[in-house]
Amino acid sequence: MEIIKIVLMAVVTLSVVFLIIYIVVLLLELRNTIRTVRTQIMPVIQQVKEAVDELRPKANDVITKIGVIAEEDIKPLASNVRDITGKVNESMNTVNIMINDVGEMVSQTKDIVTNTVDENMAKFDVMVDAVEDMVERTHEVVTIYQQKAVIPAYEVISLWTGIKKGFITLFKKGKEH
Repeated sequence: MEIIKIVLMAVVTLSVVFLIIYIVVLLLELRNTIRTVRTQIMPVIQQVKEAVDELRPKANDVITKIGVIAEEDIKPLASNVRDITGKVNESMNTVNIMINDVGEMVSQTKDIVTNTVDENMAKFDVMVDAVEDMVERTHEVVTIYQQKAVIPAYEVISLWTGIKKGFITLFKKGKEH
């Protein structure tokens, strides 16, 4: 049993030694990393800190100027926009009322015009019918006149022309012999 104790003690001791060596290696690596951080990253952090320190007064100045502009320009402008919006809304209500009135007047005017046109169209239809009747009667009269006066007159004129040509021909032949 003693040997087992000694072996176990040796294993534990060896484990502790390996653990210590591992921790020492880790600590050395950590030290190298810290050196790298100090040599490479710390100057960058210092530059960033200096830039922030340099920009802080300028940023504060800009913030102060923005506050002044907001107080002097933006708040009155916003107030004016609110007033204008209120006036525009009132004007829109007035315009809507006027549009409704105009729409109603247009509707009434349309009704009046439609009724007047309908009445005048009825009168126009009556006049067209009367003119059509007159034209038909005139056509009948002209047809009767043509049949009773013009056609017989053409026949008389044609007969007279024939007689005249006959006499001319007859008298010309008689003079030639």
